[in-house]
Amino acid sequence: MNVKYKDPNRPLRDKVSDILQWLDQYHNQDVHEKKLLDIYEGQLLPYVEDSLRQELEDGSEAFKRAKERLVPLNIVKKVVDKLAKAYAHGVERSCQDENDQILVENYEALLDVDHIMNQANKLVELHKYCAVEPYWNSTDGYPKLRLIPADRFKMYSDDPEDPTNPTVFIKYVGQITEYQEVRVDSDGQLQRQAHESYRNVACYYLYTNDEFLIVDHNGAIRRDLMEKMEADGTNPWGFIPFVIISKDSFELVPLPDTDMYQMSMLIPKVLGDGTYALNWQSHSILYGIDVELNGLKTGPDYVWEVSSREGDNKSPELGTIDPSVDIEKIIQLSDYILSTWLQSRGIKPGTIGTLTVDKAESGIAKVIEEADTTKYIKESQGVFTRAEHKLWNMIVEMHNNDWVSREGYPLNTRFSEECMVEIHFADPKPLISDAEKLEDIKAKLDLGLISKKRAILA
Repeated sequence: MNVKYKDPNRPLRDKVSDILQWLDQYHNQDVHEKKLLDIYEGQLLPYVEDSLRQELEDGSEAFKRAKERLVPLNIVKKVVDKLAKAYAHGVERSCQDENDQILVENYEALLDVDHIMNQANKLVELHKYCAVEPYWNSTDGYPKLRLIPADRFKMYSDDPEDPTNPTVFIKYVGQITEYQEVRVDSDGQLQRQAHESYRNVACYYLYTNDEFLIVDHNGAIRRDLMEKMEADGTNPWGFIPFVIISKDSFELVPLPDTDMYQMSMLIPKVLGDGTYALNWQSHSILYGIDVELNGLKTGPDYVWEVSSREGDNKSPELGTIDPSVDIEKIIQLSDYILSTWLQSRGIKPGTIGTLTVDKAESGIAKVIEEADTTKYIKESQGVFTRAEHKLWNMIVEMHNNDWVSREGYPLNTRFSEECMVEIHFADPKPLISDAEKLEDIKAKLDLGLISKKRAILA
């Protein structure tokens, strides 16, 4: 829905209505991205319970018991942490000029670049894209890097030739409380109570190469907020001051990873089916035929009360039922689902042998941990090599045009005009299976290259 028929050279204020209208289509996607981020940060269980609530009647005995026996195995976190290894083997940043190299090394430490970019790697695996913002922190008196997850920004394009070229960066900065004028009638009586005289207003920062505006969700330009920032509507940098890192070369805004969310719901529920069934299998059920057992509940450890049909010869009876559930097949199903899903993403899952009830969670985790992601990580390193080139070019520009002249700033030398930061990632080491490790140790032992003691320790 990029607005190609209008003049892309219009002032930013004339594009605000189009931008906000275009932004509406991403509301559901933002909600989805927020859910994924919540799950990654440890809030899995509430979402699984909501998913289970759609299958079982809320408040029913079945829902209450199933909810308590869910297995909160966080597939999202395990998969993301496994794949986000672009920086795990080290990265070297180098310049030909010695002074440039010193400045780069200082900024590596000051901006905590390795840590921030490693976190960015996780966000990219989670959402397919994220943004990094270099900015001057007035409180601390030095620059920092800020990560922006996918649900808090969007890229808009009205480039008539390349719709994947972002011409406007939209940053959602939250809501402000806006107080409205209290209404009174002709007699001076309040028409609205004091606690009703405010509303929450969503605000956005809009950046182009040349302009900067703050607008609210109604499209009003918030000059009051801009004045607090001492912003006059121009972008002093001359470029959009964000590095967008994306694994999607075809879409300006990558499509959401819906299968990741679905898997994060499915695996805990499948394993929960096993623990729920095990609860029944672990207890015999006492039943009574033509026996008055008023007020007793049904379920594991409970009594089932049955009456014979009218006219039958009644013969009171008490007995037990021993339920039987194939727990192993339930667990193996979860292994199959996860392994097939990983393969569909181009990841060769690890092998775990035969799963049993007592090692289900650790076994499924091992499927991910032992997956061979060497090729995948190499491709990610290519994405982050390009991202780091953009980031360091931006840091050089910001340093030379602003930061270096800040009073008291210790990095008071400039980057050279020809400064170019080269990025080199260490090659990821291929995954070696346990069988290959044993074969290697055996070969070294046969050749006398290691002792038996060292072979055992290895």
